[in-house]
Amino acid sequence: MTQPRVDLDPNGGNFVSPMDRYNYDKNSKSWTANWDRVACLVTPKMETWGLGITLHSGPVCSIINDHFSQLLIGENPMATEKLWDMMRRASSPYGTAGITSYAISAVDNAIWDLKGKLIGKPVYELLGGPVKNDIFCYASNTLLKYKTSDYIDWFLGNWV
Repeated sequence: MTQPRVDLDPNGGNFVSPMDRYNYDKNSKSWTANWDRVACLVTPKMETWGLGITLHSGPVCSIINDHFSQLLIGENPMATEKLWDMMRRASSPYGTAGITSYAISAVDNAIWDLKGKLIGKPVYELLGGPVKNDIFCYASNTLLKYKTSDYIDWFLGNWV
């Protein structure tokens, strides 16, 4: 198993920030926009839904609600790759990276989640199934809390 390149200090001693070279607090709240998390729900005419979660609510919600929703309404949710490609191509006038990639990711994850529910299989099986018995997992400073219970509480408190 590959070991982390940096010894991880549970107290945050080895947190790396994109703003390290400047005089900013390690706490991202001192230099990031105050945008919340986003829960993207994809709801076809059937009695189910797909969920995708991402960050940067302000601009991401605008991209999803004002652009992608109009583009994707009425499309086949089983055509996951086509829908991803449509979002990527349609966002080319304002760029497919950065904030746009967060919006695409939220919708794409929600569509895959919905597809898995409609077929009755977990998403990892839709993506080809397990390749290894064990995988190395790492957190890449996405500024998310990595506790499922936090997401469930947040989702139920804000969206249901």
